[in-house]
Amino acid sequence: MITLDLSFASKGFSFFGIPLGMIGLFLRKSIDLSRVNYKRVRMATKMTGKECMAILAKAGISRDEFAGMMGIKRSTMRTCVHGNRISRKMVDKLRELAGEEEEKEEIAEVDAMIKEVIKPYEEAVKKMDASDVQMGKVYLIPQNKYLRLVEFADGSHGKFRAKPGKYWVGDKILLRHLERDMWEVAK
Repeated sequence: MITLDLSFASKGFSFFGIPLGMIGLFLRKSIDLSRVNYKRVRMATKMTGKECMAILAKAGISRDEFAGMMGIKRSTMRTCVHGNRISRKMVDKLRELAGEEEEKEEIAEVDAMIKEVIKPYEEAVKKMDASDVQMGKVYLIPQNKYLRLVEFADGSHGKFRAKPGKYWVGDKILLRHLERDMWEVAK
């Protein structure tokens, strides 16, 4: 708060013909804005009954439940909502509820984005589970001459047992899934 020393005003000085005592009173009233700012802050928190009910509906809380949370009677709450006389304490609690709902919505959006990213992978797994038989292409013959490493159309890999000299790199074979990454030739 700004304070002025206006002790000189009582000595009869004037400013453009206006006694400085009068100017001091005017300055005191105009500079002391702390009460005005406080009122502005309080007025900024006002909320209508419709806004209140919209927030409560979005949060899934009834008016009576909210009255219980605030520690007031149901009839008082009803009067406050319909008369657009919602206290600052209620407004703070309602804004908190609205913020929690916004956080839940943001989390739901992130979950939806994650599901979109995972969806192609899950579809590939479902396709693989649905059909035990898949077409694979031999891409490597390891040092163990009884194994062949294959790659499938969806980009996954596996291996199967075969007689030496039977399948070569580049051969396409119909395979049936056994366990993990082991496959067998489907005839």
